[in-house]
Amino acid sequence: MEQYGTTILYFAVLVGIFYFMLIRPQQQRRKQHQNTIESLEPNVRVTTIGGIIGTVVKVKEKTIILKVADNVNIEMLKTSVAYIGEGE
Repeated sequence: MEQYGTTILYFAVLVGIFYFMLIRPQQQRRKQHQNTIESLEPNVRVTTIGGIIGTVVKVKEKTIILKVADNVNIEMLKTSVAYIGEGE
């Protein structure tokens, strides 16, 4: 009977390690990315997940207009922004 208690304890420790090493950090990264997306505003320099660096011209509900060169604006999803203030 004691063997079952040891097995359950071992399993609980493994689940705890799995949670703190994989699940919790991923939740924190997701929350940080959501805060980054919510803080987008015009005249902020951003880097996208595709490596495009530009300045936000306009923020819409789900997209942003990004100025990447003189007279070159592209519309991208907000979720494609990886970093704010990078690439300078």
